[in-house]
Amino acid sequence: MKKEKWLALIMSLLIVMIMAFSSCKKSTGVESGSLSGESNTDSAQSGDTDSNIQSEETSDDGGLIKPPPASSDTTKSGSGQNVSAQSGSSKGTSNKDPYANIPASLKGKQVKILLWYTPIKSEIAVMDDFKKKTGIDYKFTSTGGTDLYTTKLSSMIASGDSPDVVTMFSFAYPVLITKNLVQTIDAGKFDLSDPVWDKEQMDIFAWNNKYYGINIKGNFHADPYCVYYNKDIFASKGVKTPEQLRKEGNWNWDTMLKAAQDLTYETGGKKVWGYTSAKTYQFMLANNTDFVTFKDGKITNNLNDSKVLSGWQFLADTIHKYKVNPGWKDSAFFTSGQCAMYAEISYGMQKGSFLEGMKDGWSAVPFPGPKGADYVLPADAKVFSLAKGAKNPEAAAYFLRYWLDPANMDIAGSLIQKENKEVFDLLSNSKKKVMMSKGVISFSNEFNDVTNALYNHSSDQTKSVLDSINGMVNTSIKNVLNEMPK
Repeated sequence: MKKEKWLALIMSLLIVMIMAFSSCKKSTGVESGSLSGESNTDSAQSGDTDSNIQSEETSDDGGLIKPPPASSDTTKSGSGQNVSAQSGSSKGTSNKDPYANIPASLKGKQVKILLWYTPIKSEIAVMDDFKKKTGIDYKFTSTGGTDLYTTKLSSMIASGDSPDVVTMFSFAYPVLITKNLVQTIDAGKFDLSDPVWDKEQMDIFAWNNKYYGINIKGNFHADPYCVYYNKDIFASKGVKTPEQLRKEGNWNWDTMLKAAQDLTYETGGKKVWGYTSAKTYQFMLANNTDFVTFKDGKITNNLNDSKVLSGWQFLADTIHKYKVNPGWKDSAFFTSGQCAMYAEISYGMQKGSFLEGMKDGWSAVPFPGPKGADYVLPADAKVFSLAKGAKNPEAAAYFLRYWLDPANMDIAGSLIQKENKEVFDLLSNSKKKVMMSKGVISFSNEFNDVTNALYNHSSDQTKSVLDSINGMVNTSIKNVLNEMPK
């Protein structure tokens, strides 16, 4: 009898232990990848996309976006414009969950974003995922293009309705700083130790050892230049494609020019051109130079750089000497089959861009550099900034960290052609030369007047044109520096 009682007692103890272990396991917190501690089910409505969109106009020139973390130390090492020595240091990914310890006070806040385009469905899905994960809501306004962006931003700030997240394009640097439309990223408390940040790009937009915007490498917002090419035109003439030349290690200005010469012809009363673009400064940037330089808090006139001269001379020769380039043309000139190669930023590969629906076959390669030179990729860049008067800068930091991270978006699935993912990755990982002089020159003058004068004259006149704008560039630099924060 005693034996039976002991067995019963042992069985009871085992049952109690199993129940206790099971209860303990259920209350150990949340699963990896979700928020710790607090439920976010009542903080924001998930999937209510229409209530989060305010669009003044629609635009198809969009891009993918990704986000930043949270820390208060935004002073960079070193000094001046090129503060961080880590080029491409943001390739890595964080081993910790950057959303695990979001302050409870941020739950239910709404991040207001001012965009220049209407995001595509896959981007909105990322925003919705962020809202579900963090309990932080979002709302974006679209200006329908870049032309009215600064005007809209100024109006919102002046009326006390500042957005939280804004975009600083390379052509708007340093104007957004001088006009007091953006602030340093200090208020966002970004965690700059997080390896995802694209420090190379952030350094470019810095001033006085302070960051004014962030980005993450690997999304569609680095804006590097591609050469898009018409596969059908190349095949019809039996000419090696830019991709074939690239894989042979023979894609450069000379081979690009040769292909353009072979593919400039007339057929059935129709002229087909070898190459064109709506932008004209790619050759200068691919020569690893610009009209002005930024260093140690100084802006310097760089018009006497021989590489500025040779870059513009090469472009002029494609138009006036070799006659393979008709001059400025928009993207419809390419999609309608009137030219074999067209230079534009990488967003063209994304769904919803000007290439979607093009009847002829097409592909893309990185923009070439001069033969034998160290390769740099020309780019129009941007960073995402905190607007002056932003009401929710910390919530905005979490939003950007999530939204700009390519790990949170299906990049390949967002491309028109999945075959272009390899090229997209090449673009993301290439060293870039960003067009930064446009904002300086445009501060007091019309930038397009300068570029138009350069490509409308033959290469033997390029030096004279550069000399003629020297005083204007000096004046622009002086005016910018007078208004920059000290």
